[in-house]
Amino acid sequence: MSGTRRNLSLSALFFIAIISLSAQTAKATIAATDDDAAHQNLSSSWWNRGNKRLNSTTRGVLSAVYGDIAPSTQNPQNSFLKLPELSLKAELRPDFYLLYNQFDITFKPRGRLIWQTWQQKENSITDTDNDWSVLEWRIKARLSDTFFLCWGWENLQWGPSYMASPANPFFYDNGRLKPREEVKGLDIARLIWVRNENLTVSLIANPGKGADDDIRDFQQKYALKLDYMAEQYYGSLIASYKKNDTIELGGFAGVTASDALLFYIEGGVHNGTPVYYPVTSAAPFAITLSNYRQDDGVEGRLLGGASYTLASGSNLVVEYLYNSAGYNGKQTDNYYKLREKAATAYTAADPQLMSAAEQLGMAVDPGFGFLRRHYFLFQYRKSEIFNMMDITLSWIQNLNDGSLRLLPNIDIAISDQAVIYLYGVFNHGEEETEYNTLYRFQIIAGLEFTFG
Repeated sequence: MSGTRRNLSLSALFFIAIISLSAQTAKATIAATDDDAAHQNLSSSWWNRGNKRLNSTTRGVLSAVYGDIAPSTQNPQNSFLKLPELSLKAELRPDFYLLYNQFDITFKPRGRLIWQTWQQKENSITDTDNDWSVLEWRIKARLSDTFFLCWGWENLQWGPSYMASPANPFFYDNGRLKPREEVKGLDIARLIWVRNENLTVSLIANPGKGADDDIRDFQQKYALKLDYMAEQYYGSLIASYKKNDTIELGGFAGVTASDALLFYIEGGVHNGTPVYYPVTSAAPFAITLSNYRQDDGVEGRLLGGASYTLASGSNLVVEYLYNSAGYNGKQTDNYYKLREKAATAYTAADPQLMSAAEQLGMAVDPGFGFLRRHYFLFQYRKSEIFNMMDITLSWIQNLNDGSLRLLPNIDIAISDQAVIYLYGVFNHGEEETEYNTLYRFQIIAGLEFTFG
């Protein structure tokens, strides 16, 4: 904890020191980069006039989630993960934006009340909880017409992909397949140089976990990002370094082939594999999950995709992902054997209980987002049906073990301020496959309303 506080303090001092060197007031239109594009229409005029403006939007969300828990060695009798079968949630999501001279400040606190129930072995358990936290905050300062400094807890996303973001060393899961689930911001500091309308250079530091205390084995990261934008194509290169000496090179690019067709590619390579692999060991289970492999070397992920918009307005997306660090056939067999042995020990409460819990904990997420090597995504989207309804259907296929996940989503606008939504997560596969491990299916229904 003291190390985290020290990193935050150093970042704050660095931020304040640079701000103090900038006494000039900006007189040119701010250039939007990355996620700042959403504020461009607000920022440009207000920076120019040197005025102040406070905006706020508050969303309330009421939702119910029902899930059918899958029988799995990952979660024997639901005694390990204690997954809820029914959850009721009430959430408050205010967003505040302050523009003050050369400063742009964002603040997103969150409040949530939860009631949930689940079956654990033969017992029915009910629990209530509340969570009051800050999802994101950011201070952006304009140092000159071309230099900007940002610091805060940011959800820093880029790249065109839906299935994952293999070129992003900070957020591999981009959240684009999880409607209305918000991604927690990480502690991010950025120095941005807008060279011209085509080229932007960013120095990025990630000294702390930010809002996401659940990150396992956190390592500080530093990155250099180059963005190039032209009329028919775009591209980015990202080089990053982790404090554990992991170096990663990534990038993405897209080209507009026509008004309806877009092709894109995204990928990243890194030295080492900071994930857990099943390896042979001594007792108690003869197999253990370890973040070391004898053939440890360069690994990577490559994603290729295309998006096509039909004359009707419907949009089709296809993607293929290759994950070289994923398990091969033998590793997969050992992984499930380990889970079976650990689950047996855990439910029997034998002397190896602590070892079993440790192994099952690592098996939930070995660390690379996708367990195997080959994946396919198909997505269909249709917006503004009857001027009030949006429909999205996503299909993710694990091409190695045959399991699949269907993600239907329906949004219905019942007024300018309120939306009813219904979406699901339907998993299909054999018992010991990736997408049939936690839930057979989940159905989420909710109402989101906006005010302020």
